[in-house]
Amino acid sequence: MKHCFNPEEHLLGSTVIGERGQVVIPKEFREKLGLEAGARLVVMQHGDGPLCLVKADQMKDFMKAMYEKMNSALGE
Repeated sequence: MKHCFNPEEHLLGSTVIGERGQVVIPKEFREKLGLEAGARLVVMQHGDGPLCLVKADQMKDFMKAMYEKMNSALGE
């Protein structure tokens, strides 16, 4: 599988953690992903790696599909 970097498809931004631990997602990201106030995100990290924010509904769909594929692979 060939991967190409297209700068028009990737955004780079920065944010600051506020005194209460809140993080503002830059407007460009919110618009691209259709995130609005109240959107639920899953926060993940593995070891000392980067933090990852995923839309909760997309993570739920991904986990359901993986569960079904695992059951199929195991013959269950």
